[in-house]
Amino acid sequence: MTRVEGTNDYSIVSKLSAAKMGYFEDAFLEEFVSKPRARAPLINHGYYIRNKSLELTFERAVKYYSKKDEPFQVLSVGAGFDTTYFTVNKKFKPQNMTFFEIDLPSNVTRKCQLIKTSDKCCPQPGLNSQFLISSSLDENSLISENYKLFACDLSDSETLRKCLDKYGFGFHIPTLVLSECVITYMSEKDSTSLVAFLSGNLENAAFFVYEQCRPSDGFGAFMVKHFDKIESPIHGIRRFTSTEDQIDRYLTAGWEKCKVYTLAEVYFNLSPEEKSRLNKIEMFDEFEEFILKSSHYFVLVATKGTCNLVHGTGSVRQLTQPDHTHPDIELSIQVLDSNQSFLRFGHSFCSTPNGLYMVGGFGVQDKNHRRMGSLIRFSFEEGKIRGLKEFKDKKFERMYCGLVDWKGKLLMLGGRLSPNCALQGLLEVDPETGECFNSDLPASESRWRHQTIVYGDYLVVVGGRDTEKVYSDVYAMNLNTGEKLVAQLDFPILSCSLAVWGEKILVSGGNLNLAEIQESLFILQIKEDRITVKRVGLNLEPRIGHTSHVLNNYLILVGGVGIRDSPGLDVVDLISGDIYRSSLPSFLPEEKGEPSPDILMLHNHSSFVQKNG
Repeated sequence: MTRVEGTNDYSIVSKLSAAKMGYFEDAFLEEFVSKPRARAPLINHGYYIRNKSLELTFERAVKYYSKKDEPFQVLSVGAGFDTTYFTVNKKFKPQNMTFFEIDLPSNVTRKCQLIKTSDKCCPQPGLNSQFLISSSLDENSLISENYKLFACDLSDSETLRKCLDKYGFGFHIPTLVLSECVITYMSEKDSTSLVAFLSGNLENAAFFVYEQCRPSDGFGAFMVKHFDKIESPIHGIRRFTSTEDQIDRYLTAGWEKCKVYTLAEVYFNLSPEEKSRLNKIEMFDEFEEFILKSSHYFVLVATKGTCNLVHGTGSVRQLTQPDHTHPDIELSIQVLDSNQSFLRFGHSFCSTPNGLYMVGGFGVQDKNHRRMGSLIRFSFEEGKIRGLKEFKDKKFERMYCGLVDWKGKLLMLGGRLSPNCALQGLLEVDPETGECFNSDLPASESRWRHQTIVYGDYLVVVGGRDTEKVYSDVYAMNLNTGEKLVAQLDFPILSCSLAVWGEKILVSGGNLNLAEIQESLFILQIKEDRITVKRVGLNLEPRIGHTSHVLNNYLILVGGVGIRDSPGLDVVDLISGDIYRSSLPSFLPEEKGEPSPDILMLHNHSSFVQKNG
């Protein structure tokens, strides 16, 4: 078995994991998995949105043609252990469909054996045992009245044409072609040849393609490196990098119409009810990683002939692009000498007159990846990290807490251990000794991914989440009396960022509906024992997991996650409203002796402004 064939085994186990958790229904997956395994929530979410993308495009087309009187066919290329034939048969019961599956020999041989011994699969219409025919010339096949599974080299167009003819494929009737992460594993030359072959030989067809895009940013480079590492390189992505490139590719090959939807667009097209159902399946707290992955995969629908009407059967709309020019300035970066303690994310950071502090998060400790149970104190002088000291305490082992400085002591609020174990209460930390103890101030409810800032004698807390919900509140606790002021934002937010501008607190980002056309900026003020909230729109792409600073009359937004291009460094003139955009590099500078530069992804990070003088 080749490495590419092995991706089939991983994929089918992952699909079964998601189905067993209740993300979607597929009663046939377990027939093709000998050793089921529970996958992590992030993987389950990924396979859910993959399934949903094809449900809202490919399956809608199958449903449409199943109701018509004319025959149609499905051609699934590189199908692996995919159960599409069985699931659409169960859902739509089409009497007019013939289903063709093509894959590599070892996958076909194993799949044939599993189907023939399955009590669930064989009772499907057209698959009763008396209809099964195995060719004496080619035992790598399972041929029935309306289901034909056989092996063929997809890179050999002449042989492919002969195989399709042999098994009664009709080149003139409406055909739905399905390719899930198949073309991408072929050489660019062979995949382009296949795309052109299908366009040139099928008279009326719709091509549904699921694969990767955007290899050039930090996550894209990480993705490409991952597939190279498992010896299953993704080829075409290096030439057809964007969704626009993919559209050009298929139109150039002879397809008449083409639309592309990223999986992030699919997610943000879901109804509120479906998102609510999804959130209740299992605790999930990797939203940034999910959006990053979803924005680097797409489902493409290319059509010709009478199948051009297929575009009207799907239910995914393309999101409106924000009206701004692309960044044309790339910033330079410098890597500072630091120890392994700085390798973390999801930590909290605080800048004080006496030093810089970083606590918790997830990183590397003793060569193991784990939650970090330490507080780091350091200074930054003349471009160098100095005076590094690390305090270790089990109480520091938390993610996404709040950390502020008040009257010479640090206040640490909330956070979590696992997504199912939120931490409650306010802790005081001696910045000189690292000693940590409970505060006498009233304990707040448990939450994490909130943002905190000290404003006068008030501890201001914005948004965040617990195990049940995402918060839309703002509260300000008087650190002398413990009394609270409370206000509400227009929507729940988490992983936003706070910055002080004069007498105002600026709240940027954090809206989980990243499909909004504009970023929302909330302006908070505390006057006469009440919090006032004003919302304004910025002509920027929404983001979460970023940091922000105010320098003079400029708001600086750094990194984060959006659903299109990775957010860079944006500078907003708070007086005129003008916006200056710069991109951030996707790689750290190369170092001598290193085989390749390290990938840079800036989200759930920390940043600070070093003022000259």
